[in-house]
Amino acid sequence: KIYPFYNFYRLDTLINPEQEIKLSPVVPYKTDAIFDYPWSGEDFESSVNFIQNGSSNSSLVRNTTNNVYEGLASGYAKLETNETFFEVYTPTFSDIPRRGEPVYLEMNYRNTHDVVVSIYTNSRSAQYSVIVLRPKSDWNKVYIDFSTVFSTLTTAVDFKIAIGFTKPQGEVGEIHLDNVKLIHY
Repeated sequence: KIYPFYNFYRLDTLINPEQEIKLSPVVPYKTDAIFDYPWSGEDFESSVNFIQNGSSNSSLVRNTTNNVYEGLASGYAKLETNETFFEVYTPTFSDIPRRGEPVYLEMNYRNTHDVVVSIYTNSRSAQYSVIVLRPKSDWNKVYIDFSTVFSTLTTAVDFKIAIGFTKPQGEVGEIHLDNVKLIHY
């Protein structure tokens, strides 16, 4: 499946056999791609726009010292050995396509435990798990297709995207996030 929000990168050049050329392609988003308002994403450069779940043992903080993915900051949360649950969610949004149009969440992440990305509906009265992201020691990019999920939630009034994990006591848990974007047409 082709990711629907990037323009194509085209190169019109003749390459001779055994010739080496250096490419530095820049692939911009299509001009009609919408970064959802009022929550248009999170790059952590100036603040943290995620909200801590009241049951969460930790919050997502702006990290500028180590393991920053891109720019000046990334998001970071840590669970100590006696803590077991972490979850944050986006501010509420409602104007999202629900007829099967492409809706994706893209983000960069690193994590020590399985992370669940889910959608809360109707002021967090129901939660729908979308994907489980396995632990990654290096930064990873993920494109999560929410199109089918949103098309089944036709009667929902509002939404929040949640990111969280649980872990056993006795282990330390960490998650790093950057460039979190909700995109649609």
